[in-house]
Amino acid sequence: MFLSPTCSAQGGYEIRNAIVTPEYGYEDFTYSAEVWSSEEAASEVGAVAVTKFSLKLNIYNNGELIHSDSTDQTGMAKNSFSFGPYSFKNRFTIEETENASFEFIFYAAGRAVTRTKMIPGPIVKPPTATGVQFDRTPYFFQGISASAGFRDQDALDPRPTCHLVITGPLGTAESRTWSTEDISCRSSGKSAYAASFKEDLSSYRSGGNFSFMLVYNNLKMEPLTFGPYNITLRPYSPIAESLKIDKSLDYTNYTIQATVRDASAGMEDSSPQGRLIVSHPGRDDMIFTSLEPEIRGDRAVFRWTAENDPPLFNRSHVDLGRTAPFSARLEYTNQRWDFSTNSTAVIFNVVEEIPKLISLSIPEKVYVSSGETTTQDMSAIVSFRKGPGELEVGLRGPNMDFKSREEPALLGGNRYQYRWQIQFDDQHIDNNYTLSLSFLHDQLEGGRHEFNDRNIMVSPVSVQFLDAGVKSPAGSDFGLWNDSYTYSAEIDSTVPVKVQLQVYDPCSSDWIAKQTRDAAAAAATMLNWTLQPFAYECPEMAGKAAKYRFIASFAGEEIASSRAYSGPTFLGAKPALISLTPEGEPIMVYASEEGTSTAISATVEYGAGQGQATVRLMRPDGSIKMEESSQGITLGGNRYRYDWSLPFEGEDEESSLNLSLIYEHSSLSGEYPLAERTITVLPVAIDFGAGKVSPTRGRWNETFNYSVPVSSSVDATVRLEVYNPCSHAWVERGSKKATAGERQVNISAPPFKSKCIDAEGTEASYRFVAGFADKTFESEVYSGPTISGGQPRLMSVDFEPVLLVSKDAPQYQSIKATVDFPQGQDQMQIRIIGPDGTKEAEEMKGVYLGGTSYLYIWTGEFGAEDLGNYSFSLHNAHPMAAGGEIAFNAVMNVVLEEFSELKPKAMGDVSYLPVLFVTEKKGASQQFSAEVFSPAGQGSMTLNLKGADKDKTAEMTVFDLGAGRYRYDYSEPFDASQAGKSYAFSLNYELDGQSYSLFNDHIMQVALEGTEPEAIWEPKLILEYDPTLYVPEGGKADQLIRATINFSEAGGILKLELAGPEQDFRQDLADRMIGIDSYLYQAAVPFEEKHIGNNYTISLAFNHSTLGSDFRFADRYMRVLKKAPLRQSGQPGATGVFDESLVTVIGNITPAIGTIQAWDEKDPLHALTYTL
Repeated sequence: MFLSPTCSAQGGYEIRNAIVTPEYGYEDFTYSAEVWSSEEAASEVGAVAVTKFSLKLNIYNNGELIHSDSTDQTGMAKNSFSFGPYSFKNRFTIEETENASFEFIFYAAGRAVTRTKMIPGPIVKPPTATGVQFDRTPYFFQGISASAGFRDQDALDPRPTCHLVITGPLGTAESRTWSTEDISCRSSGKSAYAASFKEDLSSYRSGGNFSFMLVYNNLKMEPLTFGPYNITLRPYSPIAESLKIDKSLDYTNYTIQATVRDASAGMEDSSPQGRLIVSHPGRDDMIFTSLEPEIRGDRAVFRWTAENDPPLFNRSHVDLGRTAPFSARLEYTNQRWDFSTNSTAVIFNVVEEIPKLISLSIPEKVYVSSGETTTQDMSAIVSFRKGPGELEVGLRGPNMDFKSREEPALLGGNRYQYRWQIQFDDQHIDNNYTLSLSFLHDQLEGGRHEFNDRNIMVSPVSVQFLDAGVKSPAGSDFGLWNDSYTYSAEIDSTVPVKVQLQVYDPCSSDWIAKQTRDAAAAAATMLNWTLQPFAYECPEMAGKAAKYRFIASFAGEEIASSRAYSGPTFLGAKPALISLTPEGEPIMVYASEEGTSTAISATVEYGAGQGQATVRLMRPDGSIKMEESSQGITLGGNRYRYDWSLPFEGEDEESSLNLSLIYEHSSLSGEYPLAERTITVLPVAIDFGAGKVSPTRGRWNETFNYSVPVSSSVDATVRLEVYNPCSHAWVERGSKKATAGERQVNISAPPFKSKCIDAEGTEASYRFVAGFADKTFESEVYSGPTISGGQPRLMSVDFEPVLLVSKDAPQYQSIKATVDFPQGQDQMQIRIIGPDGTKEAEEMKGVYLGGTSYLYIWTGEFGAEDLGNYSFSLHNAHPMAAGGEIAFNAVMNVVLEEFSELKPKAMGDVSYLPVLFVTEKKGASQQFSAEVFSPAGQGSMTLNLKGADKDKTAEMTVFDLGAGRYRYDYSEPFDASQAGKSYAFSLNYELDGQSYSLFNDHIMQVALEGTEPEAIWEPKLILEYDPTLYVPEGGKADQLIRATINFSEAGGILKLELAGPEQDFRQDLADRMIGIDSYLYQAAVPFEEKHIGNNYTISLAFNHSTLGSDFRFADRYMRVLKKAPLRQSGQPGATGVFDESLVTVIGNITPAIGTIQAWDEKDPLHALTYTL
């Protein structure tokens, strides 16, 4: 139905709920409305009982009146009115229209007292198909998988049905036509229906061409046929790829991986089997069978490792391998489709142990500026239980033949570090180089072990701004402050850069960042910006010119800046002071006993030409200390610069002098004042005492407390700087304001932002730097702390604190934890204690996210028999090896809900490859897969994929897994042209017209095989809130939202929406830094008695300038229940109801009434004492 909003009252009357039903159809339509009036309105037309009232309906098509109808009555005996039904076809001879509209007019005593606006509707059309989605080239075992949407009259009962009429194989003697069974269409929104089809064509193994028609029947008119739609059924044979196996296989630590391309392997009834056959001339073949491969899109991946029981190899195979090498091949079968294929044989040796390259720090690309030499620090860590050896390093390529032997630094745990430096200059630019590493040891066969070669590319870095300009709409370089101006820049760049326009605003005296443009690596690239640069007018604009400049960034770092250009010029007639340096009011001058001088410079713009500027310096007693005139120099563009040197002596300390700047020109009548400033002369001295850091030992990303005594004569900012031996630079890690006097400055910060191999096992160096105005004071360099490894961090945890189950349907708890392991991946375990005290421990499934980040998932099923409180904890299995312990404890409650809402729910997280590797000649497909538990039936899943060269929305293919579980798959191709680019994607689930955000958004990237792409920062969320909020009868309570976002940069906005019955709370939350790359967002959402008994949805989206668009998190749910009344005194026994009379509060609590939802045990000020 089309519904009009409540009309504004005119004369005390209102027309409400003006509607037409149905909103879409082809039969009869009914119009209705309600009329409301106030007591004052009745007095205007006389006694209500004898007044004539009338409601008139006007129906229009294409803006022309086609019908009017009215109903009359005496008095307001009724206030609800209905007109019709009307058949547009039979009554108005209109077969179809999308341009119908209507209005209501209400008359009292013959006078029109109120009317509605023109309301659109209805849409008069027969049923139509809104889209048919299907795979046009499926394999024979996939058959026809299609989905379709329809527009038809709402609330049809019974629902419409659909079926397919299929013909094929076309053009063959065996071609036939058959119909599939009717299926009932599901409602997918207002006046919308949808259906999904699956037809088995696996008997046509040779493939062929087929066509199908889609037949839609709403049981009200003749069935509608859509199509034909054509598909090409393709034959298929699996392909076994080459085995991945080390040429020197360490029988104590190895992984053998066999991959088979079989697009049918992931189907429910498939039976993929891999047989690894290991051969040797000295014994019979060894056969190892695996029936449970890992399915990665269209690939089945089999693995055999040293953890297999029984093991594949032992010490005897080492001796056997000395006589002749081993060979291995894979024999693959899939009995469901009668598939088979074999891999080629791979030759290898079995050895007792080989060195392992566990860490290699080399650049993938080296950038060299023209005329400069770049020194690259490189390092490697090798693990070998038989002791240290030398590392032979070689780098080969044009004009390069580097060779060296490096001695090890002992790291402990049979690990050895090697470091070396290589220089690059102009002659190496635009060339590729091959880095070779060989570990030398007398207990290795042949005395050496070769590691895999790595490639290094040397590229030039050069950015030049050739020209720039700014024009008003009239094409000139001057105009009004609120004009739109076109800024242009011509740039030469050897690398792709982002160029940002910055405009100097005379009103705020600040550089304002504007839009950013992408510039490709090319010569003479012209970039343009058209915008209105200024938000408001101010006196500083009169007769002045603004300034603008350009900043070029590459790989997130600023690498070039243009000079500041003048323009546009604002219309004005008086001399304008463009700049006066030094800036500030008052101007601070620091003088010693020997005296000092300060340079002062003024830039003046005057269209009438160059004049004379005079500076006059007055003492506090009114006497002139200095007066000097300057003729200035021409800068161009009607601008002139004037310079002076102001002398100060020790006697001027702690005094204030007045500075006047005066302009004279023949066009002016006398002296024209340009500026008045106060100059304050101060002594300055800043001294530092002995610096301290605690603790004295720790990890690079732990927080340390740095302190130093400071004695300062002025207010100053004290900065903590730590020397980074990897970048060879002092890096600011924190700062704090220090007021004048003697103070102890304490700064808490981690010493490094990222892992630095050269800092491991050594004492770091730090210093303090104080700055005030243009003066800088440095402390001596202090030592500490000693750095040992990196601290693992829990980035995010996601689970449902309250799990609602029903008697007729189970629910699934998915616990997802994102962990950063700087020193290498560790296993994560979950330990669960049930209501009866039963303890269970399981290993969580780990997924590599790139960099040093990993996602761990655990999913469990809970039903009506599992009610109660469960406590669970997350731990890493090897905290000593991982560099620290991850520990997280929480409680979840399984609650029986009498009437389940049957909401859909995510099963784990989206399955995809965070880094998709492609080759120069061959692309790859990203396989997206998501599993949903939807007890109310099958819904549709839409994938939205956005990036530099992709912006698409696609419906995912659904597979019914049974028991209310569905899997949604989609495949997207990528190629080498997209290497180095990242893409954001989100999933949207729809069921019965309702949309759900079940999964967090994610970011993937494409990279060339053999490269090591940098990890992409995804925002990670830890959310604390009360899933069940209790509101007292007649009272209020706040839902406290506490969200912690882990992200690489500050400045993000968290968009919060909390919606449900009579609640639509929206707020953009600002961040507060609470740790390294960790930011807190908080909000309080009010609830009252009217919200009791309802469920609400919490939606969160993170916005940051580096992301390009909002990053959505999965929706959360809460409910509001009535707080139980307090037990009256004198009632016997425990009732399970909280009794406030038994609580003694020590101290003050604000607010007096509230809900405790989060607890900070580290802060004793938050502790409460209860006496029971």
